[in-house]
Amino acid sequence: MKNLMLLVGLAFSCCALAVDEKDPVVNIYKADTAVISGKLVRYYQLLGSPCIKIQVLKPGGKGAASNSMDFCSISGKSFNTDFSEVVLEKGEFSNNELLFTLTLMSLTQGADITEVCKFKVDGEALSGPSCDTH
Repeated sequence: MKNLMLLVGLAFSCCALAVDEKDPVVNIYKADTAVISGKLVRYYQLLGSPCIKIQVLKPGGKGAASNSMDFCSISGKSFNTDFSEVVLEKGEFSNNELLFTLTLMSLTQGADITEVCKFKVDGEALSGPSCDTH
């Protein structure tokens, strides 16, 4: 019986150790990838989360990121708690930046807000967001 318990314990610990950041991302809702400033950049949004993950990928890294950023708030307001809904309408790539057009729905009966947010890519570095209301 002790051997069986030891075997079960080892099996679960091996599985727990096998999980790392190189595992594939699942439950992706929206995503896109492009070359910006000579670097491969991707963004994605997961089902059930309003946050957007932005990553600069390592060359030859098989999808591993050299730099990443979670975009989860605007002007100190959290996508998770300060809006009834946040919709990523469009993601666009240019030579040195990534632009997101977002519709932010108020918790009250106020009007929806459209924000365009820019993220600069300079080599491996990500900076932003710089957002403007439209």
